[in-house]
Order: sequence, then C-alpha cells, then structure tokens
Amino acid sequence: MAHLTLTFLGTFHVTYDDQVLTAFATDKARGLLAFLAVETGRPHSRAALAGLLWPDQPEERARQSLRQTLLYVRQALGPAADRLQVDRDVVELRLDADDQVDVAVFTRLSDTCRRHSHRRGDGCLPCLRRHEALAALYQGEFLAGFYVDNSDRFEEWAVLKREWLHRQAIESIDALTGTYERRGDLRAAREMAHRHVALEPWSEEAHRALMALMAREGNRSGALAQFEVCRRALAAELGVEPTAQTQALRDAIQRGEGASPPSAPTPLPLSPPVGRASELAELAEILASPYARLVTLVGPGGIGKTHLALQSAYDHTGVFRDGVVVTLLGALGGDVSEAGVGAAIVEALGLSPGPTGDPWSVALDYLRQRELLLVLDNLEHLLGCPDGGPDAPTCADRIARLLKQAPGLVILATSRERLRLVEEQVYELEGLAYPASTTEPDPQRFGAVALFVERARQVQRRFALDHATLPDVLRICAAVGGMPLGLELAAATLAERPLAEIGTTLDTMVSPLRDIPPRHRSLRAAFEHSWALLAEYEQHALAVLSVFAGPFDAAAASAVLDTPGTPALAALSRKSLLRRTEDGRFVLHSTITEFAAGKLASDPEGAALARARHAAAYADLARRLEPELRGTGATAAARTIRREHPNWKIAWNWAVEHRRSDLLASLLGALGLHFRLAGPLPEGIALLHSGDQPGMPGGLRARLRIELARLLSVGAHFDEALAAAEDGLRLAIGEPDRAIGEPDRAIDGPDRAIDQPDLASEAEAHLVAGQILVQRGDYEAARVRLAVARDLVKGIDRPLLAADVLRELANIANRQSAVEEGRTLYNEALSIYRARGDLRGETAILNNLGALEQDAGNQAASRALLEQALARYRELGDDRGAAKALNNLANAAADEGAYGEALARYGEALHLLELMGNSRGQSALLNNRGTVYWAVGRYAEAGAHYRRALRIYRESGNDQAVAETLANLALLAYSTGDYAAAVRTAEQAIAISESYDDISNLANAWTYRAKAHSAMGQLEAAEASLQSALRLRGEALRPGAVVELHAERAYLAHLRQQPQAALTLIEPVLAALLQDADLVNAEDPLRVHWICHEILSAAGDPRAAGVLERARATLLARADHLADPELRTSFLESIALHRALLAH
Repeated sequence: MAHLTLTFLGTFHVTYDDQVLTAFATDKARGLLAFLAVETGRPHSRAALAGLLWPDQPEERARQSLRQTLLYVRQALGPAADRLQVDRDVVELRLDADDQVDVAVFTRLSDTCRRHSHRRGDGCLPCLRRHEALAALYQGEFLAGFYVDNSDRFEEWAVLKREWLHRQAIESIDALTGTYERRGDLRAAREMAHRHVALEPWSEEAHRALMALMAREGNRSGALAQFEVCRRALAAELGVEPTAQTQALRDAIQRGEGASPPSAPTPLPLSPPVGRASELAELAEILASPYARLVTLVGPGGIGKTHLALQSAYDHTGVFRDGVVVTLLGALGGDVSEAGVGAAIVEALGLSPGPTGDPWSVALDYLRQRELLLVLDNLEHLLGCPDGGPDAPTCADRIARLLKQAPGLVILATSRERLRLVEEQVYELEGLAYPASTTEPDPQRFGAVALFVERARQVQRRFALDHATLPDVLRICAAVGGMPLGLELAAATLAERPLAEIGTTLDTMVSPLRDIPPRHRSLRAAFEHSWALLAEYEQHALAVLSVFAGPFDAAAASAVLDTPGTPALAALSRKSLLRRTEDGRFVLHSTITEFAAGKLASDPEGAALARARHAAAYADLARRLEPELRGTGATAAARTIRREHPNWKIAWNWAVEHRRSDLLASLLGALGLHFRLAGPLPEGIALLHSGDQPGMPGGLRARLRIELARLLSVGAHFDEALAAAEDGLRLAIGEPDRAIGEPDRAIDGPDRAIDQPDLASEAEAHLVAGQILVQRGDYEAARVRLAVARDLVKGIDRPLLAADVLRELANIANRQSAVEEGRTLYNEALSIYRARGDLRGETAILNNLGALEQDAGNQAASRALLEQALARYRELGDDRGAAKALNNLANAAADEGAYGEALARYGEALHLLELMGNSRGQSALLNNRGTVYWAVGRYAEAGAHYRRALRIYRESGNDQAVAETLANLALLAYSTGDYAAAVRTAEQAIAISESYDDISNLANAWTYRAKAHSAMGQLEAAEASLQSALRLRGEALRPGAVVELHAERAYLAHLRQQPQAALTLIEPVLAALLQDADLVNAEDPLRVHWICHEILSAAGDPRAAGVLERARATLLARADHLADPELRTSFLESIALHRALLAH
C-alpha cells in the first residue's frame, strides 16, 4: 500500500511510495509541512499558523500568504494531498496508518524508554534495542541547514525541538557505547563514541571515552592522536585546555597502559531458537524489571528451556554491568550434591574454591557487590540435594541466600519443576505454534513448521514445504504438540526414511546424531529422565491420569485416582508434566500421555481399574448434568459436555466393550442432546449404533433407537429416522426387535433395574415419529402420532414431554397457516416450560413465536423474539437452535429488503451446521439464501442454491420441501424469461403441495404460474391461477401477499385493455401503498408500484408520477442497505423492473 514518508532528522526529505517529492515552491511550504507533520494529531487554527510563519505581516495578509502556501503544500504532495485537511478555521495533517514521520517515531521510542520500568536505562535490553533504533533514526540534527526567513517564532520552535532531539540522541549513543564495551564489541563501541564526538566536538568526556576504547583495542597512536583532536576542539570551541583527568589518560596510554582484550563472550547456542522471538522478547521485559530476581523457565523435557535460556543470556551480554555467567548443571553427571552445585557456580565465575572449602561462601563474597545475570540450567534434579541430615541446606536454600545477600544478582534458571522461592517468577514454556489445517496461509510463519523445515534441510538440503509435504509436516507437529525436541528428532530421521513414513511414537523418535546429551537422544529417554525424579505416588498418579483424553478437572482426577487428587496434581504441575489450562483444568502433553500410558500398561490390573473408574466418573457426571441441560444451569452444563467430548467417547466405548448398560443409560441422555445441539452428527450416530447390542435390556435399546431417530432426523435422514423411531416404539411396548430379529435377554447385575421400559419411552417414540413426519411435510400423519403421544403423557408425570408434544402440534398449525391455533399451543407449551425452568424449551418457543409473528407481518415483534432466542441459544451452546434463529432472522431481514444482512445471517447459520457435520440440515438455508440471491438479481447463484437444496430434499424424501423448492425454481424461470419452464415447474410444485395441504406453497406456486401465463399472453389461464392463489391467501393471513394478488388481477384487466376495470381493481391497492405495513409480506412490492403506475399512467391519472417516485425512492432506499458494491450493482442493474424504474 502506498505510504508517505517524511524525514526531518538530517535534511528535509519527503517520499510517497518511494517517489521523492521535491516540488515545494518555497521554504515556508517546507516549514509548514514540517510543523504540521511533527505536531500531528491535532488541528491548528489558521490564525496560529499565520502568526507562526508570518509574524510581522498584518493578519489578513498573513492569512492570504497561508492560503497560498497551503496550495503549494497540496500541489507538492500530489497523490498524498488528501492527507492535508483544510477548512475555513483549522488545518491538520491526517496521516494514514502506514505513513511515517521520523521525528514522531523517534519521540515515541524515547518516551517509551523514559516511561519503562527498569533497574536502569542502560541495563535494560528492551530499552537498549530502542536506543539502537533511536541512533539509527538520528541521521543529523532536526531540519539541518534549513532556515525560514522572517519567522522568529518558527525558528524558536525548531531550535527547541532540535535541542531536545539532540539530547535524546546523545543519551542513546552513550548508553550503546557502554553496553557494547561491556559486551566486548569494542569496534561497535568505538563507532558510537565517534558519533558522539562528531555531534559534540566540545565534549571532553566523549573524546576521553574514544581514547580509552582505542587504547583497549591496542591502537595507541590513534588514541594519542585523538587527544590532540580533543585539545584543538576544546581550544577552538571553549578556549580551554583538556582537564587533568584527560591528560592523565594520555600519559597512561603513552606508558602502554590501558590495552586489554575484550571480555569473553557469553556462550551462544549452536543456532538461535526458531519460533521463539516472542518468548525472548517477554523474557527481556521480565529480566529488565527492577523487581526481577529469580526467573525460572519451566516446562517438560525437550520443550527448549536450555536453548531459550542460552539465547537470552547471549542477548543480555553487556546489559548487566558485571556480565552474564552460564552454569550448565546438567554436566555434573553423578555429582548432584549441594557442594557440587556450588563448586560448578564458582568455576563458572572463574574463581578458585578458596580456603574454607565452602564454594557457596566464595560465590557469595564475589557476587555481593556485583550486578550480574547468573544462568543455572537444569536445576530440577538438584533442588532437594542436602549433603548432610534433614536440617542441612538444600540447593534451593543456598540460592535463596545468594538472592538475599547479593542485591545486584539476577538468576535465570531452567527446570522441570518450580523452585518455590519467594523471589521466583515462573515462565512456563509451551510447544511451538503450528497451523490447525493445511489451508492456513504461509504455514512457515508458525514456529513448529519453521523449525521442522530448517532441521529437515540440514538432512536433505532440497527439502521443500509444499502441498505434498505439508500434511505430513503438520501431522508430525500435532503429534509432538510443537515440542522442539520431538520436531528435531523427527526431522533427523529423514536421513533414514521418507517423510510419510516418519512415525511419531516414543520409540520411533530417536536421533541418529552423536553430539547431543543422552537424555535428549529420544523422547523416551527425556521422559525416563523425568520419571526417575518422581516420587512413587507421583509416578502412580501420572500413569493413571493417562486414561484421560484431553483436559480434565480435579474432581474427575480424584475419582479415577480414588483418592483426593490435589497433592498429586499440584506436584505433577510443578514438575511440568501437567499443564493448567486457562479454565483451570489439567492436561497432559500428548507425548507424555503416550509415555505414561506405557507405564500404566505394565500393570494390567491397575490399568483395568483406572479405566473402569474413568467410565464410572463420566457416567455419573452425565447423570448429574442431564437435568441441568434444561434448567438455569443449562449454559454451564452444555459447556461442560462440549469440553469433555473426548472423555465421553472413551467412557461410552468402555461401557459398550464391557456391556455396562447401567453406564450407557446414564451417558445416553446428555450425549444424545450434545450431538443433537453441536454435532458432529456422523460421530453421534456411529456411537449410538455401537451401543445398540443384542442382549442389552429392552428399555435401554428403546431409548437408544429413539435417540438415534432424533439424530438422524436432525441430519434430514428421514426414512432411516422414522424406521429407528418405529423400532424404538416396538421395543418400548415389549415387542421383539424386528430390525435385528433377536429377542431381548435379561442381564444380571446393574442392568436389571432398567430392564422394563415405561410409558414415557412409548410416548417419546410417537413424539419423535411425529416430529420426523412434520419435517417431511406429512402433517396429517404427524397429527395422528402426536395425538397418541398426547394421550400417553396424560397418564404419566412427564410435563416437559407434554410440552414438547404441544410445541410440535403448534408447528403444524403454523405451517398450515392456522396462526391463532399455533399461537395458543405455543403459549400453552411456554407456560409449562417456564413453570419447570426449562430454558431450552422456552427458547425454542421464542424462536417459533418469532417466526409466527414474521408470517403475520409483525416485523418488530418478530425481530425482538428472534434476537432473544438467538442470544439464548448461544448461551446454551445450542448450535442447531442458533442456526434456526439465524435463519428466521435472515428471513425477516430479506422481507425488509436488508439483503446484505440476510446473506450474512444465512452464511453464519450454514457455517454452524457445517461444524456440526449436518450437511442435509443445510437444505432450508440453501433454499432461503437462493431466494435472497434471486431478490438481488444474482440469478445464477439463486439457481445453484435451489438445485442443491432440491437434491438434498429428494435424497431425504422430504416431498413437501421439494415442492417449495420447485416453486422457487418456477419464480426463477419466470424472472429469467423462461415462461414455459416456469409454468411446468409451478405445476409440479402444485401437484405435490396439494397432497400435503401446504396452503402457503400452493398459493406461491399458483401465483408464479399466473405470472408466467400472463407474460405469455395466456390471460384466462392467468386469471384462473390468480383466483386459486387468492382463495388460498385468504386463509393464510398474509395481507401483503393478498394486496400483491389484487395488483396482478388489475394488471390482467390492463392487458385486456379494460382501463375502467383496471382502475377499479387498483384503488384498494393504491390505498395499501400508503400504509407500508400492508406490503410487508409482499414478495415484490416494487412490482405492485409499477403495476399501479402503468394503470394510472394509461388513464392519464396524475397520481402516476407520485407512485413512480415512491417506487424509485423505495428502490434506492433498499439499495442503500447493500454495503457490498457488487450486490448493489446487481440489485439495480440485473433486474429488468429495477432498470425500468431508474430509467423512466
């Protein structure tokens, strides 16, 4: 994107998209631009600007000069002139986000350094990096060599700004000089000192620093020559001689003193850590804090703690006044004593052990007055290593003493376990990020992918990340959870096997390299190292916890461990083997789970017990959650069910394998509802099939079949769903299972209690069968089944089941346009749901009532109900319900002409159903979305949506919906001028809808048939079709649609050249035009306006012009709702009627 760059540090320089802008007519034009750019972010009054640049001129003349100069600036900026905002009172330079002013950047960096909390400015790595940026920006003094004539005020402003910027630049240069010197980079330090001398030749301190640096480099003659430069500069600038301190430095250099080699650099990792830039930046911020004393990098073995610590140590070279010292404690081998650790620290400090024999005292004496960063790597196996009895100090005790008595000491430690000291600040290190799918743009920007590719190219230099290799790379990244050691081990095996054959088990992740520590030569070795450091109870807990899939909470862990799990969970978390999630639960890394599962498998009896407890725990949780799913705890319960999805599946499969029908019965209700609401449907269907085993109790099998029928109907598999419901009914009433042909067998043990089903399952089977028939459009058959269900629930205490039956009967009434009956039934069901605290049922009723009010033309009431339902569904985690509410809201938006909103709502609903794996359930949304595309003139997209919906409806056997879609295709054919096809398709829709008594669709199909006959000049056939449609519309309570039909009848009279009859018929239509509410349900209100205009115009009626103007205003108002320019253009230009309205 093109951007404006303004440079004022040094010479005045302006570029736009790398093109230099030089056409500034006057220096005052340059000065005005500089002032506006530096003082950006606020408007400046014309009077103030005129006084700034023309202080000696009369006010009017100064304002005139300002106007001319603003013109010069605008002309010079050329394509960037829109940044200069000018009105009669104020002027402002409004820069785009990508524009850059060097002074503004410099000021921001300087202010950030000044406000930053750190122990000192030149001992803060983040600020030193800002100082490097400041030094790079400062290419010379502000507006160097630039002067504006006759403008003292401008010069005063420029001088003050110049002096402030100069002082900040000097501070940055001096900070960098000291840091580079401490780092041992004498050349870089000398270059910074040279810059200071060049900017301030009178600064004796700067000359002295440069002399000392030259001497340290061994350049004695250069240092002495610099003394002469200093002497001459002081004489010329200040008329003084060098001070005694500077002369003493010269004398020392003449004697050969001052030369010293640079200090030894901090060890640098063999290669910088890939993908850890943000972690290094965060560590730098932490270590810069004046409160940072002990920072511990914690994480499991192989996560990259040592690598990150070494890189951070290297980055901090020169930042701490007395250096950075790295102690690699993993090299101690068997000497893990407290004294051994102290000796290692003393050795790293370059000290001798001392006469006392206590290395910790030697280290403390050295560190007491120093500012130093001490890196202690690999501390976890050294924390509890007292040399003597229980009262002897541990390594942690010794470290605490160092921190208390050496105030300038900062320790950066790496450990698989926290040190648990007061001063400790823990930094948990996790795996590198990797993309969730192969569709992610630029996958190599993710750290895990970048690391694998880099290491792979060390083995195969031509290794390329492309569409062929990316899936396997992501498979490996996911398998090791982004763990750097796992990625490096996997990449190293490319020398031995193709990428697709690289395994991700512990035993296949073995490095062929020789020069790495034994504990890092395989993932198993890394975890065995951690395992050996665990107490026995921790080992037991880690093994047992491997039965969980994904995160789990403390209660579930306690149930599986059969003991309060808090101590074990806390211990394993401290040792980085368990990680706390953001919601407070626990999770094992996938590779740690595999390792721990192997340990558990070595104890078959313990493994069997752990898995049985796991299944029982989740069955108990499901039993407790099921009633909450309908009440006030529904939101939290749904969230729990969603997040525990993997563990439900494990528990279910274990119960199936061990034929524990009691556990299956407990799991069924919660799991069935979960899959209905959120999917994935194919997984839920497969899971229910797996539990429906011969020999299971009849009551359980009845419930399984009924729940299976529900899931199948959600996915629009209506034939299979109805068959499952019938099977459930037969099992509920005690008939043999004809589907499998095997009589039920009683099962001993805990299953006996559920061997006999009750009337509730029978009623539920009829209800579900009725719901399926409603979805298929077979309303009469559905009424029969629902009537049976209603009678059955009268004899049992199941009020919520009764409310579900009422709601379904209301749905039938609504679809058959019996609006008042539907409203009454909905409200009756609603009162039951509310009395019982059933939020799910209440929300469903709100959604149904919203759709009912929409059909009745009560748009405001409909919107309010639907928005309330949508919010509730989202709170409840009900994706299917949210999709229904979104569909209804989209329909409402489409009726109001808000087509952009409608398309967005339909798209969101389709996405929810896709996530559920509910491809068939998308059919209604496809149909409705196609109608919106038709409304905006995107006929190709409309046809594609209709045909896709039609295919799904035919596959699912939903003939009633097939008829609706055929009616839509008939209207589409009419709109595109294929009138014969429109008649033919409408007649197909009529034939099907008549068999289902679908009044609404019959009226639509007759209307479209009438329009097509009218367009072909077949006016009698058109009249007959309109009369059929009017008769049906009179039953449907859709006033706008009725008005539309009267307009079409008037138009037929107009086509028959019967002007008086046309005028008579159009009068009530004209009256309706004055009340927009009467056209709410009209499919094409603009056509109604057009028909009125044509009839009035033919009769010479003056009202014609007003109707036309009203139509044009309505058209343009609807177009204004379309933010998408392509939709707007299509709406105005692709529809013949709309073109005619605009052109008339």
